Amino acid sequence: MAGIAVEVGLLLAGLIASSQEEKNTNKRDRLSDLGNTLQDMSARLRGTYESAEALLPKDESEVVIWKAAISEKGVITISKAIHNFSDFLFPSANLNTISIADLFYRRFLMRKLEIQVQGILACVKKALPPVTEIRTALGTFDDLVKSGEISKEKAEQAKQKVLAEYRSVDIQLPILPSNQTIYDELHQRDVTTKVYMDEDPSLADTEKWLSTI
Repeated sequence: MAGIAVEVGLLLAGLIASSQEEKNTNKRDRLSDLGNTLQDMSARLRGTYESAEALLPKDESEVVIWKAAISEKGVITISKAIHNFSDFLFPSANLNTISIADLFYRRFLMRKLEIQVQGILACVKKALPPVTEIRTALGTFDDLVKSGEISKEKAEQAKQKVLAEYRSVDIQLPILPSNQTIYDELHQRDVTTKVYMDEDPSLADTEKWLSTI
């Protein structure tokens, strides 16, 4: 996650230097708009990722509850998605020659990443109701021990039964929109804000760039 933020920061630094030398007002405005949009997306993505991370279990007792609440397939799905995202290296750019295409491609990629992280957060949130249900049930046995109604041994046996018999929920990542859908979404935004330029890369160009990552 830090790598994405750092790379966007470097891109913006290079963009400032590049835009100061750009004499064409339309190009300068387009560079500025793409850079600002990329920065906004990066901030939103970071916030979404941190929200998902904050909801995940932090200690072994919580991990046990989550594994009981979610199917094994669901646990693997969430773990793999977070691992893949945290290991992703946002592509660097030549800071001396930042172009509209450079920023356009990276904005497209950032939007894809943002949608992926939104999907991760949705999965984590879907797990919260069963996690809360199990946590509440286990807490009830702790209360019974405190009140002297059952022994610690009986409480532990009851807890293990709850964990073993709970019908776990299956969790799947949402289906991501197609590249065409994302491209059209961003294009419509550009048309609405009147910053679209004829020299913006096509979807085919964008997908060709993505294939090089």
